[in-house]
Amino acid sequence: MDIESLVRSLSQPSRLVDESSSHVVDAVEKYGKTAAAKNDAYRYGKAPVTVTIGPTVGTSPAHVLHELGVATTLLTASPLAQVARHWAHVRYCATLTQQRGGVLGLTPSAQSLVCHHKVTQSEQLGIGLALVVAKRVLQRQHPRWTFFASTRRRR
Repeated sequence: MDIESLVRSLSQPSRLVDESSSHVVDAVEKYGKTAAAKNDAYRYGKAPVTVTIGPTVGTSPAHVLHELGVATTLLTASPLAQVARHWAHVRYCATLTQQRGGVLGLTPSAQSLVCHHKVTQSEQLGIGLALVVAKRVLQRQHPRWTFFASTRRRR
């Protein structure tokens, strides 16, 4: 794939499928209770609840990678902060694509990863995807507010 095609594919409007139901909440709670016996990180402070934002959320691969880059840049006062934010785009530029029906999904090369590379990719893309969904939920609940992820503390 040439760079022009890649950049064009990153900007393709896509739909992120959002499943929020009592069935999903029950499954998360059941898994959390089982996993909490071995790892305290699974002890939830709040009970999971369903959210209503629609069956899909409009986004694009570039938007997901932008959210990831902003959220994971540690030193925002660094002269290279913009480069650090851009790193998510460079590192994961060939992982997300618009699939049949306009749904956001993994590229074949991203699906073929194994071992720790797949774990890292899943964690990183999960951050970007979760931020896209969380911001949409918050925007619906508080329409006059602007939400963004940041690694620095606001005063």
